Amino acid sequence: MYRKQTFTAILCAAVLLSAGTTFRLLAEGEEPDFSDTAYWNSKCTDSAGMSDSDAVQCKAYAEYMKQHNSDLQNKVEDIEKRKKEIAAELAASSQQIKALNAQVEGITGMIQDLNMQIQAGEEMVADLQQQIEQNEEALVVKQAEIDSLKVRVGTRMVEEQKTMHFMKFIDVLMGASSFDELIRIANGISDIYEYDNYYLGKLSDRVSELNAIQEQLIGDKQEAETMQEQLEFGRAQLDAQQASLLSARQQLEVTQQNFNSQLAAANMDQAEAEAAIAALTNEIGTIEETIANRPTPTPKPSAQPSAEPSSETPDPTAAPDPTSAPSPSAAPSPSPTPSSEPETSDTSQNPYYGGWSNCTWGCWQLVHDTLGISLPGWGMAGGWLNDAAASGYATGSTPKVYSIAVYSWHVAFVTAVDGDRVYIKEGNYLGRYGERWVPVDGLPYTGQKCLGYIYL
Repeated sequence: MYRKQTFTAILCAAVLLSAGTTFRLLAEGEEPDFSDTAYWNSKCTDSAGMSDSDAVQCKAYAEYMKQHNSDLQNKVEDIEKRKKEIAAELAASSQQIKALNAQVEGITGMIQDLNMQIQAGEEMVADLQQQIEQNEEALVVKQAEIDSLKVRVGTRMVEEQKTMHFMKFIDVLMGASSFDELIRIANGISDIYEYDNYYLGKLSDRVSELNAIQEQLIGDKQEAETMQEQLEFGRAQLDAQQASLLSARQQLEVTQQNFNSQLAAANMDQAEAEAAIAALTNEIGTIEETIANRPTPTPKPSAQPSAEPSSETPDPTAAPDPTSAPSPSAAPSPSPTPSSEPETSDTSQNPYYGGWSNCTWGCWQLVHDTLGISLPGWGMAGGWLNDAAASGYATGSTPKVYSIAVYSWHVAFVTAVDGDRVYIKEGNYLGRYGERWVPVDGLPYTGQKCLGYIYL
């Protein structure tokens, strides 16, 4: 707003010095197009050939450049805000990655522990298998000894029967030469049978022990194999969890790379915007210095206005009624029409400052005096559309009578609509109150786009 007040003061001084030239310019509808900045930079830095009307236009161009500078500064602020949001997202993703790393580390430790248990189980199974095989070999040996002994006993009994007559045992005993010999023969036969029976019993006991050991080994082996399967299943589950965590971490890392790319792009945009701000600031300073140091030309007599105003153009000296609007059938020409300031009611409630040199003050006051509505304080002009919507006012792109037109950095009160143009009343038109017909899509004087309308 300070820049607008400064611009207003400069324009008022220029208008007082060259009122006739200015009114002629407005009456002819010569509205500068500032889009060709090379032309205007050249024109507005030539102090020797600068006329009063050129100075007015160059001051308007300087204000136009200041607004562009303001837009760039807003862009830098938006970039800074975006960078903070990106930095917050980066910090959040870093925390998530840190948490995932801790989980991955914990699962990795569990997998390592399971691997050790699985390895120990495999060694146990292998050892049990070896014991089973050794036991099977011992069983084979003992069974062979039993079979061999049984064969020997049977063979010996057969051989004894061959050498004995009927009742061979008695014959052997009767053939003894003495009673002692008889006892020895009986005892010898008894010892043979006793030994064989004893040895066979021992062998049978050993076989039974080996069979019991074999059963225990087989049971232990089956238990170890079951444990092994459970450990393998647990490891498979942990492997799946670890793979899921690693995938999530990879996605977060990709997101971080994207955030870093966005941050780099934002830094580049900010650098470009700041460079443009510096360049514009330098150009504006040069233009203002050129205007200030230009030779003061001798003022020419101003053209006398027509005694009878045109029926299509309001009388510039007549105070307009803010509650009235021109009918489309008698609409003024599209060129801007200078108007004297309307009478205003109490301005103490107006949240803005600067009077008619401030578009927001003027628009608020026109709405208040015309409709009796006291609008909230909505800040800068370009933000009125969003601020109004946030306050509950309806907005849209279609102009309506008694609506507020919102532009890139300007607001105005709409009092008539005629097809593709609207009649607006406004503050800060060339630094004062004004009325004019303008296209519905923007302001021709500075090329500002219409952002939309606030419905009252």
